Amino acid sequence: MLTADLVPVRRRGDQLHLPRLDAARRRRLEPLCGLAHALLDSLRDQPRGAVEAALQSIDIEPTDLMLWRGICKLALDAATFEDAFAADLGGRAAGQSAAPAPGGGRDDLAESDAGDEALVDAVALRAALFSRATAARRQAGVAVSFDRDAIVHEVAAALGLTPAGLEARLFCDLPETHVLRAQSDRDAEALLQRYDLGCQQAVLLRALRVEVDVHTRDGAALRALFHWLKFRRLLWRCERLPRPTAPEGAPPRDGPPAVRLQIDGPAALYAQSTRYGVQLAQLVPALRRFERWQLRAEVRWGRERQALRYQLEGGAMATRDRSGAGGAGDAAAPFAAVTTPAVADEVRRLCDDIERLDGGWTARPSAEVEDVPGLGVFVADLELRHDDGGRVWVEIMGFWSRDAVFQRADLLRRGLTVPVLLLASERLRVDERAVDADNASMLLYKGVISARRVIAAAALLAGAAAK
Repeated sequence: MLTADLVPVRRRGDQLHLPRLDAARRRRLEPLCGLAHALLDSLRDQPRGAVEAALQSIDIEPTDLMLWRGICKLALDAATFEDAFAADLGGRAAGQSAAPAPGGGRDDLAESDAGDEALVDAVALRAALFSRATAARRQAGVAVSFDRDAIVHEVAAALGLTPAGLEARLFCDLPETHVLRAQSDRDAEALLQRYDLGCQQAVLLRALRVEVDVHTRDGAALRALFHWLKFRRLLWRCERLPRPTAPEGAPPRDGPPAVRLQIDGPAALYAQSTRYGVQLAQLVPALRRFERWQLRAEVRWGRERQALRYQLEGGAMATRDRSGAGGAGDAAAPFAAVTTPAVADEVRRLCDDIERLDGGWTARPSAEVEDVPGLGVFVADLELRHDDGGRVWVEIMGFWSRDAVFQRADLLRRGLTVPVLLLASERLRVDERAVDADNASMLLYKGVISARRVIAAAALLAGAAAK
Protein backbone atom coordinates (compact mmCIF):
# COMPACT_ATOMS: atom_id res chain seq x y z
CA MET A 1 0.00 0.00 0.00
CA LEU A 2 1.15 3.53 -0.71
CA THR A 3 1.74 6.07 2.01
CA ALA A 4 0.19 9.54 1.89
CA ASP A 5 3.50 11.23 1.05
CA LEU A 6 3.68 9.24 -2.21
CA VAL A 7 0.32 10.42 -3.56
CA PRO A 8 0.38 13.13 -6.25
CA VAL A 9 -2.60 15.29 -5.31
CA ARG A 10 -3.87 18.71 -6.26
CA ARG A 11 -5.60 21.15 -3.96
CA ARG A 12 -8.40 23.31 -5.34
CA GLY A 13 -9.97 25.40 -2.65
CA ASP A 14 -11.04 23.03 0.09
CA GLN A 15 -11.05 20.01 -2.27
CA LEU A 16 -8.35 17.36 -2.61
CA HIS A 17 -8.14 15.90 -6.13
CA LEU A 18 -6.38 12.86 -7.53
CA PRO A 19 -5.31 12.93 -11.18
CA ARG A 20 -7.53 10.90 -13.45
CA LEU A 21 -6.10 7.68 -14.87
CA ASP A 22 -6.59 8.76 -18.48
CA ALA A 23 -4.57 8.10 -21.64
CA ALA A 24 -2.06 10.87 -20.92
CA ARG A 25 -1.43 9.63 -17.40
CA ARG A 26 -1.06 6.06 -18.66
CA ARG A 27 1.62 7.19 -21.10
CA ARG A 28 3.58 8.56 -18.15
CA LEU A 29 3.06 5.58 -15.84
CA GLU A 30 3.41 2.57 -18.13
CA PRO A 31 7.13 3.12 -18.95
CA LEU A 32 7.86 3.52 -15.25
CA CYS A 33 6.04 0.25 -14.46
CA GLY A 34 8.02 -1.55 -17.16
CA LEU A 35 11.30 -0.06 -15.92
CA ALA A 36 10.60 -1.18 -12.34
CA HIS A 37 9.93 -4.75 -13.47
CA ALA A 38 13.05 -4.84 -15.65
CA LEU A 39 15.26 -3.57 -12.84
CA LEU A 40 13.90 -6.11 -10.37
CA ASP A 41 14.57 -8.88 -12.89
CA SER A 42 18.18 -7.76 -13.21
CA LEU A 43 18.62 -7.54 -9.42
CA ARG A 44 17.45 -11.03 -8.52
CA ASP A 45 19.41 -12.66 -5.66
CA GLN A 46 20.59 -9.23 -4.47
CA PRO A 47 19.93 -8.04 -0.89
CA ARG A 48 17.00 -5.73 -0.37
CA GLY A 49 19.23 -2.84 0.64
CA ALA A 50 21.10 -3.06 -2.68
CA VAL A 51 17.83 -3.38 -4.62
CA GLU A 52 16.35 -0.27 -3.00
CA ALA A 53 19.57 1.67 -3.58
CA ALA A 54 19.58 0.68 -7.27
CA LEU A 55 15.97 1.81 -7.72
CA GLN A 56 16.68 5.13 -6.01
CA SER A 57 19.73 5.74 -8.18
CA ILE A 58 17.76 5.74 -11.45
CA ASP A 59 17.74 9.15 -13.12
CA ILE A 60 14.06 10.13 -13.28
CA GLU A 61 12.56 13.40 -14.47
CA PRO A 62 11.77 15.58 -11.43
CA THR A 63 8.10 15.76 -12.45
CA ASP A 64 7.89 11.95 -12.36
CA LEU A 65 9.93 11.36 -9.21
CA MET A 66 6.94 10.93 -6.87
CA LEU A 67 5.27 8.59 -9.38
CA TRP A 68 8.47 6.52 -9.61
CA ARG A 69 8.82 6.22 -5.84
CA GLY A 70 5.23 5.05 -5.52
CA ILE A 71 5.57 2.47 -8.27
CA CYS A 72 8.83 1.19 -6.77
CA LYS A 73 7.19 0.75 -3.36
CA LEU A 74 4.33 -1.28 -4.79
CA ALA A 75 6.70 -3.38 -6.93
CA LEU A 76 8.86 -4.11 -3.87
CA ASP A 77 5.80 -4.90 -1.76
CA ALA A 78 4.72 -7.50 -4.32
CA ALA A 79 8.19 -9.04 -4.70
CA THR A 80 9.42 -12.03 -2.71
CA PHE A 81 12.37 -11.46 -0.38
CA GLU A 82 13.75 -14.10 1.96
CA ASP A 83 16.59 -14.78 4.33
CA ALA A 84 19.39 -16.28 2.26
CA PHE A 85 19.83 -19.02 4.87
CA ALA A 86 16.16 -19.45 5.88
CA ALA A 87 15.54 -22.50 3.72
CA ASP A 88 18.54 -24.34 5.14
CA LEU A 89 17.64 -23.30 8.68
CA GLY A 90 14.04 -24.49 8.36
CA GLY A 91 14.79 -27.62 6.38
CA ARG A 92 17.55 -28.98 8.60
CA ALA A 93 16.47 -27.77 12.04
CA ALA A 94 14.01 -30.64 12.34
CA GLY A 95 16.85 -33.15 12.10
CA GLN A 96 19.16 -31.42 14.57
CA SER A 97 17.98 -29.43 17.56
CA ALA A 98 21.34 -28.17 18.83
CA ALA A 99 24.19 -26.23 17.26
CA PRO A 100 27.00 -28.37 15.85
CA ALA A 101 30.03 -29.14 17.93
CA PRO A 102 33.08 -26.88 17.60
CA GLY A 103 35.26 -27.63 14.66
CA GLY A 104 34.71 -27.16 10.99
CA GLY A 105 37.56 -27.13 8.56
CA ARG A 106 35.84 -25.01 5.93
CA ASP A 107 38.11 -22.55 4.16
CA ASP A 108 35.46 -20.56 2.31
CA LEU A 109 31.75 -20.02 2.95
CA ALA A 110 31.04 -19.91 -0.76
CA GLU A 111 32.40 -23.42 -1.13
CA SER A 112 30.39 -24.69 1.87
CA ASP A 113 27.43 -26.94 1.27
CA ALA A 114 25.52 -24.76 3.79
CA GLY A 115 25.03 -27.88 5.87
CA ASP A 116 25.25 -27.55 9.64
CA GLU A 117 26.17 -23.84 9.43
CA ALA A 118 22.61 -22.99 8.49
CA LEU A 119 21.32 -24.27 11.84
CA VAL A 120 22.68 -21.24 13.72
CA ASP A 121 20.10 -18.42 13.61
CA ALA A 122 21.12 -14.78 13.61
CA VAL A 123 19.63 -13.87 17.00
CA ALA A 124 21.50 -16.66 18.80
CA LEU A 125 24.62 -15.79 16.82
CA ARG A 126 24.58 -12.13 17.88
CA ALA A 127 23.90 -13.10 21.49
CA ALA A 128 26.90 -15.44 21.54
CA LEU A 129 29.27 -13.02 19.80
CA PHE A 130 28.31 -9.89 21.75
CA SER A 131 28.34 -11.71 25.09
CA ARG A 132 31.82 -13.07 24.40
CA ALA A 133 33.03 -9.65 23.26
CA THR A 134 31.67 -8.00 26.43
CA ALA A 135 33.38 -10.57 28.62
CA ALA A 136 36.68 -10.17 26.73
CA ARG A 137 36.63 -6.39 27.13
CA ARG A 138 35.88 -6.71 30.83
CA GLN A 139 38.75 -9.17 31.35
CA ALA A 140 41.28 -7.27 29.25
CA GLY A 141 40.66 -3.83 30.75
CA VAL A 142 41.20 -0.47 29.07
CA ALA A 143 44.97 -0.80 28.73
CA VAL A 144 44.83 -3.78 26.37
CA SER A 145 43.72 -3.41 22.76
CA PHE A 146 40.63 -5.35 21.74
CA ASP A 147 41.18 -8.02 19.05
CA ARG A 148 37.87 -8.32 17.20
CA ASP A 149 39.13 -10.92 14.73
CA ALA A 150 40.21 -13.20 17.58
CA ILE A 151 36.76 -13.04 19.15
CA VAL A 152 35.07 -13.76 15.82
CA HIS A 153 37.33 -16.78 15.22
CA GLU A 154 36.73 -18.08 18.74
CA VAL A 155 32.92 -17.83 18.56
CA ALA A 156 32.82 -19.19 15.02
CA ALA A 157 34.83 -22.23 16.05
CA ALA A 158 32.58 -22.84 19.07
CA LEU A 159 29.52 -22.82 16.84
CA GLY A 160 31.02 -24.88 14.05
CA LEU A 161 31.21 -21.97 11.62
CA THR A 162 33.94 -20.39 9.60
CA PRO A 163 34.63 -16.71 10.42
CA ALA A 164 33.24 -15.78 7.00
CA GLY A 165 30.13 -17.82 7.71
CA LEU A 166 29.60 -16.06 11.01
CA GLU A 167 29.99 -12.62 9.43
CA ALA A 168 27.52 -13.51 6.66
CA ARG A 169 24.89 -14.75 9.10
CA LEU A 170 25.31 -12.12 11.80
CA PHE A 171 22.49 -9.85 10.55
CA CYS A 172 20.84 -12.10 7.97
CA ASP A 173 17.44 -11.77 9.71
CA LEU A 174 17.21 -8.01 9.06
CA PRO A 175 14.96 -7.03 6.12
CA GLU A 176 17.66 -5.09 4.27
CA THR A 177 19.80 -8.22 4.05
CA HIS A 178 17.06 -10.45 2.63
CA VAL A 179 17.61 -11.34 -1.01
CA LEU A 180 15.21 -10.83 -3.89
CA ARG A 181 13.90 -14.17 -5.14
CA ALA A 182 11.00 -13.40 -7.46
CA GLN A 183 8.38 -10.93 -8.61
CA SER A 184 4.78 -11.92 -8.06
CA ASP A 185 3.55 -10.18 -11.21
CA ARG A 186 5.40 -8.69 -14.18
CA ASP A 187 2.26 -7.27 -15.80
CA ALA A 188 2.67 -3.51 -16.16
CA GLU A 189 -1.10 -3.04 -16.38
CA ALA A 190 -1.63 -4.86 -13.08
CA LEU A 191 1.00 -2.67 -11.39
CA LEU A 192 -0.60 0.43 -12.87
CA GLN A 193 -4.01 -0.60 -11.49
CA ARG A 194 -2.50 -1.26 -8.06
CA TYR A 195 -0.92 2.18 -8.17
CA ASP A 196 -4.23 3.84 -9.03
CA LEU A 197 -5.99 1.97 -6.23
CA GLY A 198 -3.12 2.65 -3.82
CA CYS A 199 -3.44 6.40 -4.37
CA GLN A 200 -7.15 6.27 -3.54
CA GLN A 201 -6.48 4.23 -0.42
CA ALA A 202 -3.58 6.36 0.82
CA VAL A 203 -5.77 9.45 1.07
CA LEU A 204 -7.89 7.66 3.68
CA LEU A 205 -4.83 7.28 5.91
CA ARG A 206 -5.28 10.97 6.74
CA ALA A 207 -9.07 10.91 7.10
CA LEU A 208 -10.86 12.46 10.07
CA ARG A 209 -14.22 10.99 9.10
CA VAL A 210 -15.61 9.11 6.11
CA GLU A 211 -19.15 8.91 4.78
CA VAL A 212 -20.16 6.30 2.19
CA ASP A 213 -23.45 5.85 0.37
CA VAL A 214 -23.87 2.28 -0.86
CA HIS A 215 -26.57 1.47 -3.43
CA THR A 216 -27.39 -2.21 -3.83
CA ARG A 217 -30.25 -4.68 -4.16
CA ASP A 218 -28.03 -7.49 -2.82
CA GLY A 219 -28.97 -7.79 0.84
CA ALA A 220 -26.52 -10.64 1.46
CA ALA A 221 -23.61 -8.56 0.13
CA LEU A 222 -24.65 -5.64 2.33
CA ARG A 223 -24.76 -7.85 5.43
CA ALA A 224 -21.35 -9.19 4.47
CA LEU A 225 -20.07 -5.62 4.27
CA PHE A 226 -21.31 -4.94 7.79
CA HIS A 227 -19.48 -8.00 9.08
CA TRP A 228 -16.38 -6.97 7.11
CA LEU A 229 -16.42 -3.61 8.88
CA LYS A 230 -16.67 -5.43 12.21
CA PHE A 231 -13.82 -7.75 11.29
CA ARG A 232 -11.61 -4.74 10.50
CA ARG A 233 -12.56 -3.24 13.87
CA LEU A 234 -13.65 0.01 12.24
CA LEU A 235 -15.85 2.46 14.11
CA TRP A 236 -18.95 2.86 12.01
CA ARG A 237 -22.63 3.67 12.05
CA CYS A 238 -25.26 3.01 9.43
CA GLU A 239 -28.62 4.42 8.42
CA ARG A 240 -30.98 3.60 5.60
CA LEU A 241 -31.55 6.38 3.08
CA PRO A 242 -35.04 7.12 1.76
CA ARG A 243 -35.64 6.49 -1.89
CA PRO A 244 -35.39 9.69 -3.95
CA THR A 245 -38.75 11.18 -4.86
CA ALA A 246 -39.49 12.15 -8.43
CA PRO A 247 -40.67 15.66 -9.32
CA GLU A 248 -44.41 16.11 -9.63
CA GLY A 249 -45.63 14.70 -12.91
CA ALA A 250 -42.44 12.74 -13.57
CA PRO A 251 -42.34 8.91 -13.56
CA PRO A 252 -41.17 7.37 -10.27
CA ARG A 253 -37.46 6.88 -9.95
CA ASP A 254 -36.34 3.29 -9.96
CA GLY A 255 -32.97 2.68 -8.35
CA PRO A 256 -31.41 0.34 -5.85
CA PRO A 257 -31.99 1.14 -2.16
CA ALA A 258 -29.13 2.83 -0.37
CA VAL A 259 -27.54 2.94 3.07
CA ARG A 260 -25.18 5.55 4.47
CA LEU A 261 -22.11 4.49 6.43
CA GLN A 262 -20.41 6.97 8.75
CA ILE A 263 -16.91 5.78 9.69
CA ASP A 264 -14.41 7.42 12.02
CA GLY A 265 -11.04 8.06 10.38
CA PRO A 266 -7.58 7.49 11.86
CA ALA A 267 -7.12 11.23 12.44
CA ALA A 268 -10.00 11.10 14.94
CA LEU A 269 -8.35 8.51 17.19
CA TYR A 270 -6.09 9.07 20.17
CA ALA A 271 -3.82 6.07 19.51
CA GLN A 272 -3.01 3.25 17.06
CA SER A 273 -4.06 5.54 14.19
CA THR A 274 -1.64 4.02 11.65
CA ARG A 275 -2.91 0.50 12.17
CA TYR A 276 -6.50 1.71 12.06
CA GLY A 277 -5.82 3.73 8.89
CA VAL A 278 -4.51 0.66 7.08
CA GLN A 279 -7.74 -1.17 7.97
CA LEU A 280 -9.85 1.76 6.75
CA ALA A 281 -7.95 1.94 3.45
CA GLN A 282 -9.15 -1.59 2.64
CA LEU A 283 -12.65 -0.17 2.35
CA VAL A 284 -12.03 1.07 -1.20
CA PRO A 285 -11.54 -2.38 -2.79
CA ALA A 286 -14.28 -3.79 -0.56
CA LEU A 287 -16.82 -1.40 -2.07
CA ARG A 288 -16.11 -2.35 -5.67
CA ARG A 289 -18.62 -5.17 -5.86
CA PHE A 290 -21.62 -2.91 -5.27
CA GLU A 291 -23.81 -1.40 -7.95
CA ARG A 292 -22.92 2.14 -7.00
CA TRP A 293 -21.18 3.90 -4.15
CA GLN A 294 -20.07 7.40 -3.26
CA LEU A 295 -17.39 8.12 -0.69
CA ARG A 296 -16.84 11.50 0.95
CA ALA A 297 -14.02 12.09 3.40
CA GLU A 298 -12.75 14.96 5.50
CA VAL A 299 -8.98 14.68 5.60
CA ARG A 300 -6.09 16.45 7.33
CA TRP A 301 -3.46 16.90 4.64
CA GLY A 302 0.15 17.97 4.58
CA ARG A 303 2.46 19.07 7.36
CA GLU A 304 0.05 21.84 8.27
CA ARG A 305 -2.81 19.27 8.48
CA GLN A 306 -5.04 21.41 6.31
CA ALA A 307 -8.72 20.42 6.42
CA LEU A 308 -9.74 19.27 2.93
CA ARG A 309 -12.57 17.28 1.39
CA TYR A 310 -12.06 14.23 -0.79
CA GLN A 311 -14.67 12.48 -2.92
CA LEU A 312 -14.64 9.15 -4.70
CA GLU A 313 -17.28 7.28 -6.68
CA GLY A 314 -17.39 3.85 -8.22
CA GLY A 315 -19.25 0.63 -8.84
CA ALA A 316 -20.81 -1.08 -11.82
CA MET A 317 -23.04 1.95 -12.39
CA ALA A 318 -20.19 4.47 -12.25
CA THR A 319 -17.02 4.63 -14.30
CA ARG A 320 -15.07 7.41 -12.69
CA ASP A 321 -14.80 9.18 -9.34
CA ARG A 322 -15.68 12.78 -8.72
CA SER A 323 -12.14 13.71 -7.85
CA GLY A 324 -10.98 12.76 -11.35
CA ALA A 325 -9.37 9.40 -10.60
CA GLY A 326 -10.40 6.70 -13.01
CA GLY A 327 -12.78 4.01 -11.92
CA ALA A 328 -11.22 1.38 -14.15
CA GLY A 329 -11.70 -2.09 -12.88
CA ASP A 330 -14.73 -1.32 -10.69
CA ALA A 331 -17.15 -3.27 -12.83
CA ALA A 332 -14.96 -6.36 -12.80
CA ALA A 333 -14.25 -5.89 -9.07
CA PRO A 334 -10.76 -7.45 -9.22
CA PHE A 335 -10.10 -6.51 -5.60
CA ALA A 336 -13.53 -7.47 -4.20
CA ALA A 337 -13.04 -8.20 -0.53
CA VAL A 338 -16.61 -8.68 0.68
CA THR A 339 -17.46 -12.36 0.61
CA THR A 340 -18.45 -14.46 3.61
CA PRO A 341 -18.23 -12.81 7.04
CA ALA A 342 -14.74 -13.09 8.52
CA VAL A 343 -14.05 -13.55 12.21
CA ALA A 344 -11.45 -11.54 14.12
CA ASP A 345 -8.83 -13.45 16.11
CA GLU A 346 -10.05 -12.14 19.47
CA VAL A 347 -13.62 -13.18 18.64
CA ARG A 348 -12.57 -16.68 17.64
CA ARG A 349 -10.37 -16.96 20.74
CA LEU A 350 -13.25 -15.95 23.01
CA CYS A 351 -15.51 -18.48 21.27
CA ASP A 352 -13.01 -21.26 21.90
CA ASP A 353 -12.53 -20.24 25.55
CA ILE A 354 -16.28 -20.25 26.21
CA GLU A 355 -16.73 -23.63 24.55
CA ARG A 356 -14.11 -25.10 26.89
CA LEU A 357 -16.04 -23.99 29.97
CA ASP A 358 -18.60 -26.28 31.54
CA GLY A 359 -21.46 -23.89 32.10
CA GLY A 360 -24.11 -24.82 29.59
CA TRP A 361 -23.20 -21.96 27.25
CA THR A 362 -22.25 -22.24 23.59
CA ALA A 363 -20.74 -19.46 21.50
CA ARG A 364 -20.59 -18.85 17.78
CA PRO A 365 -19.82 -15.85 15.56
CA SER A 366 -23.03 -13.93 14.98
CA ALA A 367 -24.56 -13.55 11.54
CA GLU A 368 -27.36 -11.28 12.77
CA VAL A 369 -27.93 -7.71 11.62
CA GLU A 370 -30.64 -5.79 13.48
CA ASP A 371 -32.10 -2.57 12.14
CA VAL A 372 -32.76 0.03 14.86
CA PRO A 373 -35.13 2.66 13.41
CA GLY A 374 -33.64 6.11 13.56
CA LEU A 375 -30.26 4.91 14.81
CA GLY A 376 -28.97 2.53 12.15
CA VAL A 377 -28.01 -1.13 12.41
CA PHE A 378 -26.45 -3.28 15.11
CA VAL A 379 -24.09 -6.14 14.26
CA ALA A 380 -22.99 -8.42 17.09
CA ASP A 381 -19.65 -10.24 17.18
CA LEU A 382 -20.85 -13.30 19.11
CA GLU A 383 -24.09 -15.03 19.89
CA LEU A 384 -24.22 -16.87 23.22
CA ARG A 385 -26.89 -19.52 23.85
CA HIS A 386 -27.61 -21.43 27.03
CA ASP A 387 -29.10 -24.89 27.34
CA ASP A 388 -32.18 -23.38 29.02
CA GLY A 389 -32.87 -21.16 25.99
CA GLY A 390 -31.14 -17.99 27.16
CA ARG A 391 -29.64 -15.87 24.39
CA VAL A 392 -27.20 -12.93 24.53
CA TRP A 393 -25.37 -10.95 21.86
CA VAL A 394 -21.79 -9.86 22.54
CA GLU A 395 -20.02 -6.92 20.88
CA ILE A 396 -16.31 -6.21 21.37
CA MET A 397 -15.58 -2.49 21.13
CA GLY A 398 -11.81 -2.77 21.47
CA PHE A 399 -9.76 0.31 22.29
CA TRP A 400 -10.12 2.71 19.36
CA SER A 401 -12.41 5.43 20.68
CA ARG A 402 -14.31 6.47 23.83
CA ASP A 403 -16.92 8.30 21.77
CA ALA A 404 -17.81 5.06 19.98
CA VAL A 405 -18.72 3.48 23.34
CA PHE A 406 -21.11 6.32 24.22
CA GLN A 407 -22.68 6.21 20.75
CA ARG A 408 -23.25 2.49 21.13
CA ALA A 409 -24.78 3.08 24.57
CA ASP A 410 -27.30 5.48 22.98
CA LEU A 411 -28.29 2.78 20.50
CA LEU A 412 -28.66 0.12 23.20
CA ARG A 413 -30.98 2.36 25.24
CA ARG A 414 -33.49 2.07 22.41
CA GLY A 415 -33.69 -1.63 23.12
CA LEU A 416 -32.89 -4.58 20.87
CA THR A 417 -34.73 -7.86 20.54
CA VAL A 418 -31.87 -9.72 22.27
CA PRO A 419 -29.89 -8.70 25.41
CA VAL A 420 -26.47 -7.24 24.56
CA LEU A 421 -23.19 -7.46 26.46
CA LEU A 422 -20.71 -4.76 25.41
CA LEU A 423 -17.00 -5.48 25.95
CA ALA A 424 -14.63 -2.51 26.04
CA SER A 425 -10.97 -2.06 26.92
CA GLU A 426 -10.04 -0.37 30.20
CA ARG A 427 -7.74 1.86 28.15
CA LEU A 428 -10.80 3.80 26.99
CA ARG A 429 -11.30 5.05 30.57
CA VAL A 430 -15.06 4.57 30.58
CA ASP A 431 -17.37 3.46 33.38
CA GLU A 432 -19.32 0.23 33.04
CA ARG A 433 -22.39 2.16 34.18
CA ALA A 434 -22.29 4.18 30.93
CA VAL A 435 -24.54 1.47 29.46
CA ASP A 436 -27.67 1.79 31.58
CA ALA A 437 -30.17 0.05 29.30
CA ASP A 438 -32.62 -2.52 30.67
CA ASN A 439 -31.37 -5.37 28.48
CA ALA A 440 -27.74 -4.37 27.99
CA SER A 441 -24.60 -4.01 30.11
CA MET A 442 -20.90 -3.28 29.65
CA LEU A 443 -17.92 -5.29 30.84
CA LEU A 444 -14.43 -3.81 30.85
CA TYR A 445 -11.40 -5.97 30.17
CA LYS A 446 -7.65 -5.55 30.44
CA GLY A 447 -5.54 -7.45 27.93
CA VAL A 448 -7.13 -10.84 27.21
CA ILE A 449 -10.91 -11.11 27.57
CA SER A 450 -11.91 -13.49 30.37
CA ALA A 451 -14.43 -16.07 29.17
CA ARG A 452 -15.60 -16.73 32.74
CA ARG A 453 -16.43 -13.05 33.33
CA VAL A 454 -18.26 -12.90 30.00
CA ILE A 455 -20.36 -15.95 30.87
CA ALA A 456 -21.17 -14.57 34.32
CA ALA A 457 -22.30 -11.24 32.84
CA ALA A 458 -24.27 -13.01 30.11
CA ALA A 459 -26.05 -15.14 32.71
CA LEU A 460 -27.20 -12.02 34.56
CA LEU A 461 -28.52 -10.48 31.35
CA ALA A 462 -30.30 -13.63 30.25
CA GLY A 463 -31.82 -14.09 33.70
CA ALA A 464 -33.12 -10.51 33.76
CA ALA A 465 -34.59 -10.88 30.26
CA ALA A 466 -36.43 -14.06 31.28
CA LYS A 467 -38.29 -12.32 34.13
